[in-house]
Amino acid sequence: MEIKIPKVIKLLRLSEYAEEMGDVTLRVWVNPPKATLARFWKALQDGDKLLEAYQKQEKPLSEAQKNKNEAESDALLDEQLLVMEELLGQGPEETRLSRADLKRMIVETFETDPVFWSWVRNKTLSLIEEHRTLEKKV
Repeated sequence: MEIKIPKVIKLLRLSEYAEEMGDVTLRVWVNPPKATLARFWKALQDGDKLLEAYQKQEKPLSEAQKNKNEAESDALLDEQLLVMEELLGQGPEETRLSRADLKRMIVETFETDPVFWSWVRNKTLSLIEEHRTLEKKV
């Protein structure tokens, strides 16, 4: 007998962030391969290291250094978005978030709600961790 584990999708209710979000939900793939999560963790850790390096840089920065910093930041964000696209792109077609959707969400919420992206990212990881450590029904 062959047992196939299907993709497990859990709902992330945006009302948990702010009740004004109403019934809007994202669908999170909570049992992705370890390699997918490893890519994401690496991008997050590399981002932390990059931020730390930026904070140590002498001010003012040259135009070339600013451009280099921006290119490095964009590459790390793009890697995060590639993984998040996989994690949030598994539900019905009309609920899937593409990399472009995610980038637009980050840009559009940055001025008014700068922690929203961090919350979505962290809540996604929390749902995955919860699924991986959950005591399964017998």
